Amino acid sequence: MNVKYFWLILMLTGSLMAGNCDSSENDSKKNQSLLLLLAGGGGTGTNQVIIDGTLKTVYVDGGTPTIAASYDVDNNFTTVAMDFDSAGTERIDIIFPGHATGTFNANSTASHRLIIYTFGALFISDAAFGGSGTISITKYDIPNSLVEGTFNGIVFNMPGGSSHTLANGRFIAPLM
Repeated sequence: MNVKYFWLILMLTGSLMAGNCDSSENDSKKNQSLLLLLAGGGGTGTNQVIIDGTLKTVYVDGGTPTIAASYDVDNNFTTVAMDFDSAGTERIDIIFPGHATGTFNANSTASHRLIIYTFGALFISDAAFGGSGTISITKYDIPNSLVEGTFNGIVFNMPGGSSHTLANGRFIAPLM
C-alpha cells in the first residue's frame, strides 16, 4: 500500500474511533454515514470529473476512496484533494476560501483556485495563464466532518500552455 494512503487511512480510522468513544446514538449514526460515504455510497456521479471528455472517478484503495478535505486555519482556506490513480500522479486539488458554502471563481485571487496535477505536470486555473472555472461548495458540515460540492473549469500548464477541460466535477469529502 502506498505510504500516503496508509497515513490517510490511519487518520480516518483514528477519527472514526475517536468518534466512537461517545456512546450516543447520534454519533454512531454519523460514523455509519461517514463510512458509507467513504465506501463509495455517496451516490451516482459522486467523487468524479470529466477531464477532456473522459470520465475519471476517484481511486478506491481497499474500499476507501482517496479523497479528503482539510482546513488551513492560518491561511483561512480549505483544500479538497482527489487522487485518480494509485500512484497519485493524477490528482486534483480544489482550493477555496474559508470554511463555508458558496460559489467561487476558480482563479488566482484570494486562494480561489482549481489545480490539477497530471503525470508530474502542473495545470492551474489561474486567469493569468488563460485558466478559468467555478467551485461551488454546497455543504460544509463541520459537526459531521463532510465537505460537498461541484466544480468545472479550464486549467493550463504554466510553462507550456497546453490545457485540460474539467466538467461536471462532484465530490463528497471527509473533513480532516
